[in-house]
Amino acid sequence: ILDELGEMVKPGVSTFELDRFSEQRCKDLKVKPAFKGYQKFPACLCVSINHEVVHGIPSPKRVLKDGDIIGLDFGVIHEGWFGDYARTFAVGKISATFAAPAFPKYVLLLPQDSLLGLLIVLAICALSSVIAIRMALRVDPAEAIGG
Repeated sequence: ILDELGEMVKPGVSTFELDRFSEQRCKDLKVKPAFKGYQKFPACLCVSINHEVVHGIPSPKRVLKDGDIIGLDFGVIHEGWFGDYARTFAVGKISATFAAPAFPKYVLLLPQDSLLGLLIVLAICALSSVIAIRMALRVDPAEAIGG
């Protein structure tokens, strides 16, 4: 689903359209969106544009522009397992200043009601946020985590 969303990322597309697409694909594939309804979160997809770090809420008013950098965070629950996956996409052409090397794709699968799983997710989010911020500031990620 996230790969399909990446193909939709273009100038003029609203973050709401991306969210509606992700919800429809969940229905098509008979999986449950993991984020929608969790602690009253209103969407299936977390969308962060440019300077936003994580967990932005999709909106019809948030329309992608050429040069934006968008982070999409998406999760599903399937057969008792929780999958969480995030990717960053360039919208149109972005400045070479902000272009970064591609990172490998990772998928996190955890038992649905696991406290350990929650702690792992929180640790990964904290670490990835620090690395993303440091990369945006052009600081060596090893320095960001005390290396």
